Amino acid sequence: MDSKTKSLIIMYHEIHRLRNTEGFSIQRIADYLSLNFRTVKKYLDLSETEFDIYMEKERVRPCLLEPYRDYVKDYLSKYEDTPLYQTPITWTKMSKWLSYSCIINWG
Repeated sequence: MDSKTKSLIIMYHEIHRLRNTEGFSIQRIADYLSLNFRTVKKYLDLSETEFDIYMEKERVRPCLLEPYRDYVKDYLSKYEDTPLYQTPITWTKMSKWLSYSCIINWG
């Protein structure tokens, strides 16, 4: 289980704990956890079974650039010693429709 999945599970249970045990309002939970109130409401509306289904869908969602994996890896390998934010402008263009975590998972 990756760290993103763990943190989502913890967040789900923390939101429910704050609501059910502490009696926090949706807005107070959102402020306390630095989340948008819509996110808090979404997680409160999900039962544990629905949350498990939601997590399963999140886990199997494919990376948009999977067909271009080799090209992106070759391109980024040219700039191995350069931080990602300092690579040429094409990186900026790619990052608009590519999640950073997608590339990191390519390892």
